Amino acid sequence: MEQRILSLKKELVWLDIDFSSKENLFQEVGKKLYEMGYVKDSFANALSEREKNFPTGLATEPFQVAIPHTDSIHVEKEAIACIRLLNPIKFRDVGDDQNEVDAEFVFVLCILEPEKQIDILKALVETLSNDEIMRSIKASGNSDEVYEILTQEN
Repeated sequence: MEQRILSLKKELVWLDIDFSSKENLFQEVGKKLYEMGYVKDSFANALSEREKNFPTGLATEPFQVAIPHTDSIHVEKEAIACIRLLNPIKFRDVGDDQNEVDAEFVFVLCILEPEKQIDILKALVETLSNDEIMRSIKASGNSDEVYEILTQEN
């Protein structure tokens, strides 16, 4: 049995936050992660720059998501932040950067070991493509519940 999302941290599950834009999300989340010691102060700008060249929006069902991340040189401690947005934010689609997705959830990856990135992304996408899991976290009333849903063993 494996945990669904290993690096998810309970204190990094944030629900019903409203950001004015993708840039605002990157800056605010980067600032919070920096203040909590997870990333370097360069993280937010690095997320933004990477997103321009490598889009992270996914047209998953039942809810579209984004999984922004950047190079490990901007990370202090491995973690994943889960953000349930109050209002969707447009991200360019990872598979077709001419299209946009309206992300309702954003999972920000802080990865220290680049060779683990593919495995982390694969496990995350598998979880985020699970209709039952996603509907549960969408309906959940608090961050502890969301954390439990996303980290329980398969």
